[in-house]
Amino acid sequence: MLNQCHAECGSASVPNFLPTRLIDLGDSDQGGRIRLIESSITQLQPPSRYAALSYCWGTEGQAARQLTTTTVVLSQHLDGILFDEMTPVMQDMVKTARALLIRYIWIDALCIVQDDIEDWTHEAERMGSVYANAFVTICAISTSSCLDSFLDRPAAPVSVAFQSSLYPDINGHLNLRPERHARRGPGGGFAITQCDKDLKSGTWSLRAWTLQEEELSQRLLYFGARRVHFSCPTRRTTEMEPVPSDPVSLFSYQLQRYKQGDHDGNIIRGWHKLLGSYVDRKSTKSKDRFPAIAGLAKLMAEATKWTYVAGLWKEALLEELFWSALQWDDVTKQQQFARSIAELPATYIGPSWSWTHCCYIQFREFNPTRSENPQSPDYTTVDFRSECHHLEATCASEGASANPYGRLIDSRLRIVGKIIKPDQTWRLVGDDLYPGTKVLTLSYGSYVAECDVDWRWDLEDIELDDPGVSLLLLGSDYGRIDSYMGATDWDGREESSRTLQFDEAGEMTEESVRACELPDNRNAHGMLIHPIDGGARYIRAGLFHTTEVGALLPFMERPFEDVEIV
Repeated sequence: MLNQCHAECGSASVPNFLPTRLIDLGDSDQGGRIRLIESSITQLQPPSRYAALSYCWGTEGQAARQLTTTTVVLSQHLDGILFDEMTPVMQDMVKTARALLIRYIWIDALCIVQDDIEDWTHEAERMGSVYANAFVTICAISTSSCLDSFLDRPAAPVSVAFQSSLYPDINGHLNLRPERHARRGPGGGFAITQCDKDLKSGTWSLRAWTLQEEELSQRLLYFGARRVHFSCPTRRTTEMEPVPSDPVSLFSYQLQRYKQGDHDGNIIRGWHKLLGSYVDRKSTKSKDRFPAIAGLAKLMAEATKWTYVAGLWKEALLEELFWSALQWDDVTKQQQFARSIAELPATYIGPSWSWTHCCYIQFREFNPTRSENPQSPDYTTVDFRSECHHLEATCASEGASANPYGRLIDSRLRIVGKIIKPDQTWRLVGDDLYPGTKVLTLSYGSYVAECDVDWRWDLEDIELDDPGVSLLLLGSDYGRIDSYMGATDWDGREESSRTLQFDEAGEMTEESVRACELPDNRNAHGMLIHPIDGGARYIRAGLFHTTEVGALLPFMERPFEDVEIV
């Protein structure tokens, strides 16, 4: 099947690509010598194809017990690697590759010098290409650490005698096999297919690195607790199931179509959907937040020619800044509001204006046009536009190679915009769109800003008389959809006074265009910022938006200020 798929789906995306290092398993003899090789100075035996391993390192304690390549043992591993010193997942990879008659394999722990920051940074940048050009990627989906075996199935089945009470001639034995404990899968929900069930038997699908490894690979063999599964761009098949299922729709394929000129899809929304699947995944090292998705980010940059800055894109930066934190990781949870007041995290991972510390996020969708029929069903306004004079993001990467997709040591966001200091009291008010829910708000003059804050809070925890934040205006638009369409919503409220009119072609009438231009008809959207370093710089504390007629007007009276957010 692998060879058939290789012929039908194509070979490597980059002809003749080879990783910097590979593990040579020797000749077909099971006793062949295993050693690390430098691909640039070693003549590989044809066919020079390799298999890559995708697996979980596990906790820091578990990861510390696996065999790795370091500067001290690099020369030793180039001479030979003992099979008995490998962890179970590595040993299984050797057995699988030999069974598939594949001589060369790639395992990150052995093919990257783990204590050499320059080598690690360089190889992390190439990791997307490693998986994209592998002949096959072996996915240890039933494992939770490098100490687990993916070839060991659950315990031997228990044989139970069976005799039909209706048909005496029907008898035999039932083989019952215990299931592994099922863990939460991506997004929760029910397991539909055998592959879904297997994905829930380990933590592979919950790890950060495995997302891009799966997304970028051409062919994948998933070793589950129950069955083996195969996936490629044209099919997905499962052991003992004769009929293949449809292939999984991957973001990497969407990028390939985009690169070939198919721009019908909204590529930025595809990126946001991908991030939604990524941010709740965990990695052994917190600083790997950006490197673990670097391969996909680089692929996105190559397809769109956009510039990557801390998980966002410069060419769509204004809209990209409008992400909301639905849940937070342990760093933010522990520090809560103190993170926005006292100091930045001790270990730098990324800026406050990116989604670095969130485990669930949602991006707002804006309609920059004045069309009655916006492209996205999530658009709720029309004529979104910038209210800033300047918007610029810069990042400094770790290591001499300055990989823009890797680990960061510093990030800055410079905005020339208008700031308002709100009243010094938080308020909880009922949400007009969702009766029974509460919204955290701040008042500025006679207007109210609804806030999405970047720290955890509940109804009993609002005792912050002084919010310590300011409202930084980023953009404005005209009305909510139930307002500008002039409809009475399901809650029975009256029609809005901000009704817009459209002609038969769906274009806004001249009178409505003039109404759209008036500042006292426009809503305000922006960022909550909190000062640090004595007010010299700011960090993001959340977002705000308004839905009241005239809410933009107070900002019109404010001067433009130069703001730096870190």
